[in-house]
Amino acid sequence: MVPNKRILLCSINYPETDNLKSLRELLKNKIKVNFKFLDEDGNKIDEDDEEYFKLGDFFQNNIMKLKLFSNLIIDEEELYKNNISSTPSEINKYNYEVIRKQEDIVIYKYSNIERESNYPLVYQYFYDTFEIDDYKNAYVMLFVGKTGDGKTTAINALFNIIKGIKLEDKYRFILIEEKEKEKGQAVSQTDGVHLYYIKDYKNNPIIIIDTQGYGDTRGILFDKKIDEAFRYVFSNIINHINVVGMIAKATNNRIDVLTKYIFSCITKLFARDISENVILLATHANRDCIKKEPMFAETIKTEVDFLEKKDKKWWYAFDSTLMFENDIDKLTKFSFSQLKDFYEEKLCPKDIKQTFEIFHHRRELKKLIKKIKNIFQSLKRLQDNMNSNDTFMNETTRKITEYNNLIVIKKETINTLERKEKEEKSNPSNFQYYRRYDIMQKTGKIREEREKHIQSLNELEIQLRNIESLKNIKTKENEGIKNNMRKITKKIIFDIKKLQKTFQLIDVIALNNNHNEMEIQYIDLLIEEINKTQYDKKELQKLKNYKQNNHIFQDLSKLNLEEKDLKEMTIKISNILFKN
Repeated sequence: MVPNKRILLCSINYPETDNLKSLRELLKNKIKVNFKFLDEDGNKIDEDDEEYFKLGDFFQNNIMKLKLFSNLIIDEEELYKNNISSTPSEINKYNYEVIRKQEDIVIYKYSNIERESNYPLVYQYFYDTFEIDDYKNAYVMLFVGKTGDGKTTAINALFNIIKGIKLEDKYRFILIEEKEKEKGQAVSQTDGVHLYYIKDYKNNPIIIIDTQGYGDTRGILFDKKIDEAFRYVFSNIINHINVVGMIAKATNNRIDVLTKYIFSCITKLFARDISENVILLATHANRDCIKKEPMFAETIKTEVDFLEKKDKKWWYAFDSTLMFENDIDKLTKFSFSQLKDFYEEKLCPKDIKQTFEIFHHRRELKKLIKKIKNIFQSLKRLQDNMNSNDTFMNETTRKITEYNNLIVIKKETINTLERKEKEEKSNPSNFQYYRRYDIMQKTGKIREEREKHIQSLNELEIQLRNIESLKNIKTKENEGIKNNMRKITKKIIFDIKKLQKTFQLIDVIALNNNHNEMEIQYIDLLIEEINKTQYDKKELQKLKNYKQNNHIFQDLSKLNLEEKDLKEMTIKISNILFKN
């Protein structure tokens, strides 16, 4: 809970800026109205005399309320543009608070929110100015956690330690405000990845990366966008990382599927060499669990194997909400010291060169799967053509057999008629004069019938030759299809070998090699929730497609490619691609 908010105008070095004149130079770009400083009695200080008024003279207990007076009447729009909150009766007077912290002076605009007595003053901090070298030398901290586990509060509490705030101080900073997260306070913001550029109380540059969105209601497709956002950040903004903070509630007895999935999403991005920089931050810790290993630690170690190998402290437990309360008890002190220890451990930076290799390999896997599917579709079309040809040839073979049988019958009929004609002509009794005319008629009819059968035989033989010719064409076509299928199958096997080799490369360098399995568990959870609540066919089909792709990745990576029978290999590949 943030009871009140102050707007940071600027942070200045002291004693370089040590009088009102130098302060005016700094403020005139922040407060875009003409103003006069007022002394303790409310009298206007002449601008020519400002250099004689030392800032140190205005401080009391490191805090001073500096009053400014403006002669300009400002309309509401101007007030809004200049981030000035005022009532009509005070439209010419603006209250600012100036705090001296060690060698720095920070200046805030008063808000009109009434302060609750049991809370310290809370100031909204925006960002610090970075030079080019600051990006290279920054201490980079990345945080990830499930909604509701206290990631934002933990970052805000840590930010106070970064800025050198002590428990006894009567004010706190917030870097991220819950209701502002989606409005883009961060200097750099992409889908789900917010970068905050700040400097600690010693002016050392720090980049805080707040990961938002993994595992939320926007779905797995948005999670893929976050991956791409990280690729952009690592390509264009940072080249190293110091801390990966995984945030979860200390009071959890075990890690749920969603939390494991979120942790898996972030750890899959990095190489093994960053394992020493992965730290568990257990929030909402109470007195029972603040000094001992979180209850769910064993579960995490089982799921995240590299944590078992860590010989250094890999977890910190605290209750960050206590940082924003006035009551300081043992738990508050311990939480403060835990966060301070975490920050001051100062882990060595890890180059993200291998992380780029993982990004490249994972992209290559997606391309290979898509390519294999497309090529296999071509193989299926060829198989369909060959099956069609086989059906045609089976029908052709049947017809050839049928035609051959008809030709045999025709030839037998022709031969029978030819013999019959000869017999009639050679019969002695038919040589008598009075029978010659009858014999001529009879043999003529036989000859005519035989000629019809001969013509029919010729037609059958022509049809048979055409059918045999078509069969030969289809046979040659099938031989060509088989050759193409063998080539395509070999190409698919080559690409699968390439895919398996890419998997092996990822396995060697990646911090997390089990993300596909974890994603399948998470998808099963989402499918179960959809079936329980509202039956969304489109969303359900999307999830099933994602799950199928994960199974394809896994099964192809384990496929034995030593099978010499290409047909059998094709069947196996088909079962993986289209029956998962």
